[in-house]
Amino acid sequence: MDDAWWDSMTSWETPNAGRCWWGWGWVRELKREPMLAAGAPIRPPSVDEAARTLRHPRIPLESLPLNLKSVCTVHPFERLLHSRGRDFVDIVECIQGSLSDPTDLVAFPKTEHDIANILRFCSQHNAAAVPFGGGSSVVFGVNPPRESEAYCGTITIDMFYFNQVLEVDEESMSVRVQAGMYGPNLEKQLKQRGLTLRYFPQSFEFSTVGGWIATRGG
Repeated sequence: MDDAWWDSMTSWETPNAGRCWWGWGWVRELKREPMLAAGAPIRPPSVDEAARTLRHPRIPLESLPLNLKSVCTVHPFERLLHSRGRDFVDIVECIQGSLSDPTDLVAFPKTEHDIANILRFCSQHNAAAVPFGGGSSVVFGVNPPRESEAYCGTITIDMFYFNQVLEVDEESMSVRVQAGMYGPNLEKQLKQRGLTLRYFPQSFEFSTVGGWIATRGG
């Protein structure tokens, strides 16, 4: 498993550049794992190989109004990454390279107004809206609804750009942050003030504040 093989497992041109599409971790770090570097009995498909099995988006990007088209993508890597969480069953499906019911579009809103527009579009067109933080769910929380549920399509809403600390109250030891803030980023910003989150779930590196709240983590 050389560098070229690992590089084929990710994208270097999209918001989640560098992440492995089918499993936990960053490609640059997986390359250094002794067990993986020596070879493995499995060979997951590359992004290009897996993309050949992806269903054509049921919501064409071209059909979106301009204000949504600018924040949405049909890039194969992002669609693959956002179609499954990190449960054992999810990872096995990814390794097998055949994902049923993949997400159709991935949105990367930058403002609350963007989110409102996406949700309004989904409501008006009977499309499913799936929120996505770090994608570390092991309870199928980010998996798109099955086709049998009769939605016209699925838009996964990645909170990638909602990653700011908005307010810190050192007297009450509380903080207000945006939902897309990853654990390491939050801890880094708090340390600048001599504070710590003091909450380190197993999924810390690849989970977000929004996901912790939604799943009642901690």
